[in-house]
Amino acid sequence: MAWVVIANLKGAPGDAASLAELANRPKSTVPNLPAGRNLNAMHQQEHVGWWGFTKDEVTGEPAEMGAALAMLEVIAPNSSVAVQRIHDRNTRITYERSIITPSNNSWSAWRAFAMVDQTLTKRGVIGDATVSGNLNNYNTSADIGFWALWAPYNLNTPKDSRGRCTLEVLYDAGGGISQRLIERESGRTWSRVYANSAWQSWMDLSKDGPLTPFVNALKQGKNRPVNIVAVGDSNTEGYGIIEGITGRWINKLSKGLNRKVGSWYGPEFPFIPARYVMSDVTTGKPVSSTGTILSGYDFGFGWRSVALTDNTSEVAFTFLGTKASVMFTKGPVTGIMDVLVDDVLVTTLDTNQTVLAPSSRWDTGSLEYAYHTVKIRRNAGSPSGRSVYLEGLFTWQNNETFGVRVIDSGYTGWKMTNITDTRASYLAQAMKSIGDVELIIVNLATNDARAGAVVSDYREAALRIISWTRGNSIYAPIVFVLPFVGADQTRADIDKYGAELGRIASEFPCVHFVDMSMNMPRIPSDRSLPESQGLYYDGLHMNEQGHTAFAGHMIRELVK
Repeated sequence: MAWVVIANLKGAPGDAASLAELANRPKSTVPNLPAGRNLNAMHQQEHVGWWGFTKDEVTGEPAEMGAALAMLEVIAPNSSVAVQRIHDRNTRITYERSIITPSNNSWSAWRAFAMVDQTLTKRGVIGDATVSGNLNNYNTSADIGFWALWAPYNLNTPKDSRGRCTLEVLYDAGGGISQRLIERESGRTWSRVYANSAWQSWMDLSKDGPLTPFVNALKQGKNRPVNIVAVGDSNTEGYGIIEGITGRWINKLSKGLNRKVGSWYGPEFPFIPARYVMSDVTTGKPVSSTGTILSGYDFGFGWRSVALTDNTSEVAFTFLGTKASVMFTKGPVTGIMDVLVDDVLVTTLDTNQTVLAPSSRWDTGSLEYAYHTVKIRRNAGSPSGRSVYLEGLFTWQNNETFGVRVIDSGYTGWKMTNITDTRASYLAQAMKSIGDVELIIVNLATNDARAGAVVSDYREAALRIISWTRGNSIYAPIVFVLPFVGADQTRADIDKYGAELGRIASEFPCVHFVDMSMNMPRIPSDRSLPESQGLYYDGLHMNEQGHTAFAGHMIRELVK
């Protein structure tokens, strides 16, 4: 059997070269793997090397590999990056995969490379953080082979590609050139052909579209956190649900998705803002305040942070759960904050520092499963003129390390055109603070339509969300939602914003558009008419039954 050169196709963004170098170092062959060994657990530096095994003796191997003695190659340059290759001596196929989440032994799917009378040539890396590559330039027989790349660093990649990728440049006997791009962690694959001196459009060979990364994360939701950020207006914050805000569509979405992944845990309020902007709902609000509390600050989820300005100021959060985390802002004009858990002072924090740091956090640690109260006060020792800037409280209910959490980022009366660069930046920083954000839902158009917002301004505001999240290394899919048509609107009023959201989704990777106006009926001026289907509280807002329907439609759109 002839020697076959296998390309190194893995690497974290920016260190593909170091991985390639590591792959070319000599490795010791260690004893055969013991019976019962789980290959999924072999991703630490202690596992680097060649390991002999047979399929019947291990778990986590490719299902289709042969039964003869095989070799496992482990490459692990650090604790967060690892690659496995299995060389099947019987079928002459090499399988390869990369680690996704080391903490729970989560890997990408195995990918097979047939080694039948051909050589897979390792060519190099395309593009980096300083100079973008252009995949259109790889169109001659001199470019044949495998190239490693990171999608954001390159031009003319498929719209929805992201992260670590491999580009295969292929050449057929007739002289034709084609490209195949494989997204390493998801396995998504695209293909295109070079014809008449131009590249044709990429063809998505995968089952799913831009939501694939979220769908893949959701499948692991029973074993890892899956955070969803819901940006919206009063219909997200909960205006009109007189029965209590636990009836919101975001609460129902969280429950529905958790049931899909087999997780029954989770708090009613994964995130409680320091204040709610809506004023009509008084039942079941998990936050209250006394003393001098000022609003109008743009930090945190939903831009609803408050300032505790004197020693009478207090904000109290109440929740059922097992852990909480206070989100607040540090900065050059901030004061000293007291934190009380169940009326016991547990810490005093000086939030003052030279550099502004929104969405800083302090955790309670583990708590007994029970109803708890977390109170935030301005400490009497705060220098004059310095306030405590509070953003909200995260809560957990026996789901600290797994499960779906839909984070409320709604603001009553909000428009897409309210989103400035500063506000988009603060939203992105809040996402980085909580981590594990796998989906961003933006449900903003109703108030823009009512105000007659200029479509170009609407577009620019939507693009700010994309720009600031991606600029903060948050590559979760973004879903722009066109809501239902209100009683004081026409279809034409709302459709022009839907058309723009559809265009944005067609232009940007990992961006999706959901037209909820095709699922939810228009609100008639007389809500007693049958066409309203009993879903609405008034001419603009859903009632609890409407929120249930909205959540159901959203689940079907996200997980088809």
